[in-house]
Amino acid sequence: MLLRTSLKMFLFVVSSRAFSMGSSMGSMRPALRSLSSSLSASKPPITLLGGFLGSGKTTTLKNILENQKGMKIGVVVNDVAEVNIDAALVKDARNADSSGMSVDTVQLSNGCACCSLSSELLDSLHTLSDMAEKSGEPYDHVVIELSGVADPNAVKSTFEGGTDHPVSKLIDLKSTKVVTL
Repeated sequence: MLLRTSLKMFLFVVSSRAFSMGSSMGSMRPALRSLSSSLSASKPPITLLGGFLGSGKTTTLKNILENQKGMKIGVVVNDVAEVNIDAALVKDARNADSSGMSVDTVQLSNGCACCSLSSELLDSLHTLSDMAEKSGEPYDHVVIELSGVADPNAVKSTFEGGTDHPVSKLIDLKSTKVVTL
C-alpha cells in the first residue's frame, strides 16, 4: 500500500497537473506521456528520482519500467558504491518487461551525481542519447535515479549550467522535474 501511495504521489508531481489517480500501476504511462508530449518531441524530458537511502527509489523505477507499455525510457542509475547494485536490480526489471520496448541504462558508480560525478552525469546523458540514436528509437522520457545521498537541487543546477554541453541539444535539460520519495 505504501508503494502504491508513493507511486501515485510520483505521478502527480511528474505530470505537473491533476489527473485520475487510478489504482492501476499502469497509470504511470499517461502521466509520463502527458509530460513528454507537453515538451519538445525531439528532446525528451528528464525526471530526477531522489530520496534518502531505502526510500524506495529503485522500487519506484522498477515499477515504471515494468509498466512502460509503448514508451521508450532511458535510465541513468547513480550509486555511490563501486558496485552499482541498483543498476543490477533495474536491469532485472527491464528484462521482466513484456511490452517489447527496450530500456537503455547507463551506470554512474563510485561517486555522487551532485558533486564528484556532476560532469560525468552530462556525459552519461550524451551516452544515453547515442544509444537511442543507434537503435533508431528516440526516448519518450529519461529517468535518473540518484544515489541516496545526492542533492537533487544540485543536480538540477548542473543541468541549468550545462546549456553549452552538447547533450543540451539532445535532451531537455531546462525542464527537469524532481521527485523525492
